[in-house]
Amino acid sequence: MIAKETGILDVLGIPDSQFIVPVFQRVYSWTARECEDLIDDVLAAGAAERAHFTGSFLYAPCASEENGIRAFQIIDGQQRMTTVTLMLLAFVERGRAASGARAARANEIAQRYLLSDGGTEPKLLLTSIDGDMLAYLLGLQEEPADVAVRLQENLDVFRGRMAQPDFDETTFWSGCERLRVLGIELSPEDSSQEVFESLNSKGKRLAVEDLIRNAILSFTIGGAGAQQLYERRWLPLEESVAAAPDLDMEDMLCSWIASRHDEVYLDSKSEVYPLFKDDLVTAYGGDCESLLVDVRVYADELVGSEQLRRDRMAELDRWLQGKPKNIISEKRMFGD
Repeated sequence: MIAKETGILDVLGIPDSQFIVPVFQRVYSWTARECEDLIDDVLAAGAAERAHFTGSFLYAPCASEENGIRAFQIIDGQQRMTTVTLMLLAFVERGRAASGARAARANEIAQRYLLSDGGTEPKLLLTSIDGDMLAYLLGLQEEPADVAVRLQENLDVFRGRMAQPDFDETTFWSGCERLRVLGIELSPEDSSQEVFESLNSKGKRLAVEDLIRNAILSFTIGGAGAQQLYERRWLPLEESVAAAPDLDMEDMLCSWIASRHDEVYLDSKSEVYPLFKDDLVTAYGGDCESLLVDVRVYADELVGSEQLRRDRMAELDRWLQGKPKNIISEKRMFGD
């Protein structure tokens, strides 16, 4: 593992490279408010001529190269990198709308920080509909049938800020050059799964859904196998759960795990993931396909019955509070 403080632009600007978001990562989810905060920070850093630290960026080199392009898998930091990419894209669009030196400089920025493989591929390769949408916004393909709205909305936030009369390009670019990260590059001997869990299952809790998805797909041998499992099992599972407006993936997954551990009572959702990991190894022998088949059966039962959903969510709430399923409530025993 190699860790050093560096600039975000230094990372995105690595020559002949591409950063790939693995399928187990959550979709892009930053809001307009976070985009406003980012560009405010950039402009403040540029005006004050001081560095602005934005956190850590964890990545690992992929095993093979294609067409001389070095590929890196993003383990942590894809939300920030995606947002910075959208911000740079808005700046490039602004420059290209001008003429002469400004347009030429905009094209140079695009080639270095936004594009790869001679300008035919995105520098940042996102997953699922996010990937298609970013490629469209970069002008690399036609508009996809499924639109990733969050990417479009946040790009419009940056476009709007840069269209304001007092926007200063020199201050903005100075601020971009002062954005700093702790860049952490893993070696082949490092376990990206263990590092991901260490970063995200401690401190500020990553959603149980994200940890479980990461474990399943990283446990699957081979990138192609993980992609196929994601498309064949995980995405249909998400679509099934989405059919019930009062149910989300995290609660469904926690409820499924609770149904397997009636004898265990927890204090919070942060204790659910270790139970899942143990089930994946001991009960399923690492067979992620079989596990997802069982989860889908459980999810379909919840989706098909509103009463069952209410009952199971009430049981989940009590389970997470460390209370036995059939305990008599204090209200029933003593009244209001």
